Amino acid sequence: MSREAAVDLAQVRRVLLAARDARQARLDSFLSRAGDSGCVVAVSTVIPGPDKRPAGAERLVGAGMAMLQLPWSGALALDQEPSLPVGATGAPFTAFSFPHDHGEDILGEFLFFAAATEPRRMKELCVVFESDVPWGRLLDLDVYDAGGRPVTRRAVGLPERTCLVCDEPARDCMRLGRHGEAELWTRVEALLLAVAVFGNEAAGERDGTDRHGTGEPRCNRHRPG
Repeated sequence: MSREAAVDLAQVRRVLLAARDARQARLDSFLSRAGDSGCVVAVSTVIPGPDKRPAGAERLVGAGMAMLQLPWSGALALDQEPSLPVGATGAPFTAFSFPHDHGEDILGEFLFFAAATEPRRMKELCVVFESDVPWGRLLDLDVYDAGGRPVTRRAVGLPERTCLVCDEPARDCMRLGRHGEAELWTRVEALLLAVAVFGNEAAGERDGTDRHGTGEPRCNRHRPG
């Protein structure tokens, strides 16, 4: 690595570290204001490499929140019904009827929200989402209890997160550098495409059209000839 490249890389690391510190301070402030909520969830994008905001990443947080509000999850067991759709599926986050803090920095988009759900139950639901929804691999959903303490996977008896590319623990792959930048980016691109398809389908459900197919109203697609 040339001296110039090393200097540039060090500068990027300093900027990213400063952004992490600023975001943590914002999260700490939100946790202190959340009061007696059942839990707080911090939703953020997790994109490998120096570019944390590639095209398509702006859909991730909104799509993730839409998934968490679907009936199957029960994740947002709130005192009030949430407002759908949100984020990438239509409405701004300001439509939320529960405490939240939404922002974006050099690390990407993030959202903190308070919910009435018991913290361990929320963590279990978030892990299911991170593991079972393909593009959920590009999101971190960190859960905190009413005292601001993180609820870890280990605390709920679940294994640590696996690698974006393979089934090995993500921590080990990062430490050993098992996957090159090209391999990681190919996987990221495929998952960003998947979240775009999800957003189109959600929009189609909302307005009665098939955005992934013909774009015609669903009621017209299968009408008899």
